[in-house]
Amino acid sequence: MVQLPLFSLAVIFLLLINSCREPYSETRYYPHLDSPKPLPGSEKEAASFIRGDFIAEPGFSSHLPLVVLDTKGVELTRSLGILERVELSVIDRGLGNNKLSDDPVYSSFIRISAKGGAENRKGFFTFTLTDNAGIEKAMPLLGMDSGSDWVLAGSLRDRSLMRNYLAYCLAAELSPETPNLRFCEVFFKEGENYKYQGVFLLNEEVRQAAGRGKFLSGKGINYIILRDSKNNDGHPLNTWGYRQGIVDGRLSVVYPKDNQGSRSIEAAIEKAEKIIYSEEHKVFTKYSDIIDIKSFIDYYVLSEFLQNYNAGLDSTYMYVNSRGKIKMALVWDNDCILGNNYSESFDPLEITVQNAPFYEQLTRDVNFLNQLKRRYSELRRTILAENEVIRLIDETASYLGPAQIRDWKRWANEYALERSYPLFNLPDSEGVIIRKNTETFDQELIKMKYLTVLHATILGDSIHRMSWKLNLFDSSYNTRASTFLLVLFCLLYVAAVRIGRYH
Repeated sequence: MVQLPLFSLAVIFLLLINSCREPYSETRYYPHLDSPKPLPGSEKEAASFIRGDFIAEPGFSSHLPLVVLDTKGVELTRSLGILERVELSVIDRGLGNNKLSDDPVYSSFIRISAKGGAENRKGFFTFTLTDNAGIEKAMPLLGMDSGSDWVLAGSLRDRSLMRNYLAYCLAAELSPETPNLRFCEVFFKEGENYKYQGVFLLNEEVRQAAGRGKFLSGKGINYIILRDSKNNDGHPLNTWGYRQGIVDGRLSVVYPKDNQGSRSIEAAIEKAEKIIYSEEHKVFTKYSDIIDIKSFIDYYVLSEFLQNYNAGLDSTYMYVNSRGKIKMALVWDNDCILGNNYSESFDPLEITVQNAPFYEQLTRDVNFLNQLKRRYSELRRTILAENEVIRLIDETASYLGPAQIRDWKRWANEYALERSYPLFNLPDSEGVIIRKNTETFDQELIKMKYLTVLHATILGDSIHRMSWKLNLFDSSYNTRASTFLLVLFCLLYVAAVRIGRYH
């Protein structure tokens, strides 16, 4: 009779332990929801204040913030490198009616450089705020956290204008280290004229976002590493996995900016690679001590759901804080998602992230796969529910409003070139070939929504089938939590038996 209360006490104790775990965020915040909405007006009116040479007429206004760059006539190209003392002005009255004649709410000198391929004439820029003497300074641009390093991202590849925005909004639900971002319209000042450049995203640099998540606290080794097949920035690491040809894409340290601590960082990454790629069960199952499993799982789910076929290979950031665990950053450079990749590497009926470095091993673990399946099911009931994602697409399109029309007027010819990819020859349920090419903004939205639904229908089953692999590991009984619970159960059992003998 005494054993039942003891068993109940054990159950209550375990439930209390579970309730103390950090809950997944259910915050529902998207920047466009709290921003001024576009003013009513026809499509003709939306573009009427941009001339044929893309110079803004005096009556131009926008509900989006305006970012003006004055380069004194110097064209920003990748070959130019860093251009000093460019003047930045940010106009944002917060009333949905911003004019180029308004006084800027932020103005600063900046150091700016063009990134990305030469084919992106629209522009992708990184810049640092400076004072008159060229010393870095920080400002909270467009209501985001104060910082000195920023990114101004445009993409001729993404005719929807919103793929990066969608990915960042969803990632922000899962991780505080997701960079903040805002839509804006960009102009280059040419004498007394303002030349329209299009719709851009102004967003935080990765280091600033990581600091918000307490990853750059100054305690122990704190660093940010980047895996990218084309990366030339930062300090490259010559790790064991790279030397052995086991992992694709070379890692480099992008924070700290100097070379301090790179030897220690390289050693830590080598240790992680040797554990994760070990064929010895006792060694491999120690991976939970060196990686943040939740972040790796969230990165997998979000990347695969959004059909990011560069995930884990290019533009892949990882953080390591003073506790020494490697954490995956959820997003960066997502203009290729949702059917916007090259046809030869895109098939919405396939899943691919499990082939990326580290994941090719982690998905051999039954315990990791079980957690992955549970997390996917949870997110599919909340932020990754099809109706939620489709609503986010529609809301964002509505929010862009006339700005999208102006952008398409500015870059219509280049968008036409980007539509020159071949078909990916996939018939839908009625046998109709799905075209990768789209000719209008609305067609692009339809394609994105269609592929969201199509891919989501097969993703859950595909994750489940990964557990059918051969040579699977199972780290379930090698984690500290499992050991703790086993010891606790044994102690309670022994106590119950001893007490039972006296009754």
